[in-house]
Amino acid sequence: MSLNRSPESLTLADLPGVDPARFDEWKVLRRRATRAPLYGVVIWASAFVTVPVVGGGVGWMLPIVFWFTYMFVYAIPLARAERKLGAELGVPDALGLPATGGTSRTKRVIKWILIVWAISVVLGLIVFVVQLMSSNRKPASGGESAAVVAEPSAAAELFAVHLQDAPTAFQGARVPAQFFEAAGVKPQIGRFFLPGEYDAAAAPVVVMSHDAWQRLYGGKFDALGRAIQINGSASTIIGVAPAGFTSPGNTDFWMPAVTTK
Repeated sequence: MSLNRSPESLTLADLPGVDPARFDEWKVLRRRATRAPLYGVVIWASAFVTVPVVGGGVGWMLPIVFWFTYMFVYAIPLARAERKLGAELGVPDALGLPATGGTSRTKRVIKWILIVWAISVVLGLIVFVVQLMSSNRKPASGGESAAVVAEPSAAAELFAVHLQDAPTAFQGARVPAQFFEAAGVKPQIGRFFLPGEYDAAAAPVVVMSHDAWQRLYGGKFDALGRAIQINGSASTIIGVAPAGFTSPGNTDFWMPAVTTK
């Protein structure tokens, strides 16, 4: 049988002897299968919202994963079900030819899969390259970025801090001159090291992390000027680093890297 109009316009009068219930089922499948590729493109485009949120390689892969999941879990099985039922009912395809398993529809679905997949990859790579170039152009100045640059010159070690006559191990670091300045941080209270305090003959001084200050002294300002036993020697607390700064690693105490003449 051949008709010069689309399958969507068929009625039961065009298919004598067809079960009305199965014909209605095919009409529903046909409508959903026809709209499925459009919905897939909408889902694919919406998934790109996650790219700047997630970022990196994972971010630009999400639109591809979302779209492929939708197509292979929902759209393609739906199209196959519509083709199978249409062939059983003898429904002609859009060209007015008897249904033969939907070869032309399959080709169209595969074509759209390849097109959208290619667009996803190209746009994802563009986003990834732009993010990579932007990260490489960021100057290492201030805050965390500068701390990473300064970290290799700081010697980390364990400090034996005497609290109530019992030594407790804390992570410490002996830092060179201008360490805090290079990291772009300012003291929460007090000050950082003076040039003369890097001399071997200078009185021992120490800077505490914000967390250690809160844990050991309850965040009280009178912690400044107090003496604390570190590695068997009394060191004067001269300052507290800002909250969140613990470079290198998770440092609680900083002391000057003493230089000998």
